[in-house]
Amino acid sequence: MLQWGVTRRGAWTVCLSLTVFAAAGTARSATSLSVSLSYDVDPSLRDCPGEDEFRRHVVEQLGTDPFRDGASHHVDARVHPSERGLEGALVWTNPTGASEGDRRLSSASRDCAEFVRGMTFALAVQIQFLNQLLGTPLEPPPAVVSPAREIAPPTVTTTPAPRRPPSFSVSVGPVGSFGEAPTASAGAELSGAARLRAFSLDLGARATLPVTFRQADGTGFRTSTLAGTLAVCGHLRRFALCPLMALGRLQVSGLGVDDAHAPASTTARVGLRAAFAQPLSTRLAAVLHADGAYTLTPRTVTLNQLPVWRTPTLGLAVGIDLAVLFR
Repeated sequence: MLQWGVTRRGAWTVCLSLTVFAAAGTARSATSLSVSLSYDVDPSLRDCPGEDEFRRHVVEQLGTDPFRDGASHHVDARVHPSERGLEGALVWTNPTGASEGDRRLSSASRDCAEFVRGMTFALAVQIQFLNQLLGTPLEPPPAVVSPAREIAPPTVTTTPAPRRPPSFSVSVGPVGSFGEAPTASAGAELSGAARLRAFSLDLGARATLPVTFRQADGTGFRTSTLAGTLAVCGHLRRFALCPLMALGRLQVSGLGVDDAHAPASTTARVGLRAAFAQPLSTRLAAVLHADGAYTLTPRTVTLNQLPVWRTPTLGLAVGIDLAVLFR
C-alpha cells in the first residue's frame, strides 16, 4: 500500500521506475510513442476529477500532450473504493488487446481528488520512462499541409465529463435540543436526502421526549414537540452548509392545576445547519450536524393565568446520524 505523506512523490518515482520495465517490454520495437487513454471512476465516488482534468494534469507534468486516439499503446486508468480507502490501476495494452503491464495503487485516504492527482503523476513518470527507453522524446504531431492551402490551425475538441446520476440516502440518529422546552430535551430524527453533484435536498422528521417543568408550589406542565424539517445543502468534500426550515407542533399538558388543559400550537423556525460526514464504508457514513434556528412563532405557557415560560427566540439542536447511501 502506498503511504501518503510529504515524500509520496519520491516513493512513487522509485516504485514506478522498478516496475515500468514490464509495461515497456513490448514497446521497444516502436519508433515513436503515443498513448490513448480510458478513464473510469466508480460512480459512487464523489469529488473526483473528470477525464479532461486528468489529461490536463498529465500534460502539465510532461510539457506536451501524449494522448492520441488510435495510438499504438493504450492505458486504462481506473479508480474505485475499497473497504480501507481507495484503489486504482494503470493498465497498459497493445493494439491487439494484449497486456503490456499494469500498476496497482491504493490509499487509506478517501480523498479522491488527491488520489487521482497521484495517479496522473504516476502515469506521467511511466510515459516519460518509456520514451527514454525508446530513445524518442515526446513531440507534438506534425502539421498536415494541403498542396493548395496554408497550414490550417489545429482543431481543439473537448469531451464533456460524464454526468453523475443523483444519489440518495436515509439517516437516523439521536438529537439533543436547546430552546424547544424549558430545559434541554432529547429526541430522535429520521430523514431522507437526494443529492446531485454538490447540492442536496433533505427532508426529515424530528420528535423530542416529554420534558416536565414544575414550580415550587407543585404546579407545572409537560411539553413535547414533533416537527418536520427541510434543508437545501451545498457540499464541499465532507462538509455541508444548509439553509433550514422547521414546521411542527408544540404539545403542552398542565400538571397540578385546577383546570388541566392540553393545548397544542404550531411552531415555525428558520435557521442554518452545518454538517460533517465521515464515511464508514462504501454504503455507510456517520453524519454530525448542528442546527441553529430562529423562532418565528413565539409561544407563552401560562399556569392559573400567570405566564411561566416563553419559547426562546434562538434554539440549537445537535445530533449524530447513521446514513445509508444508495446509488
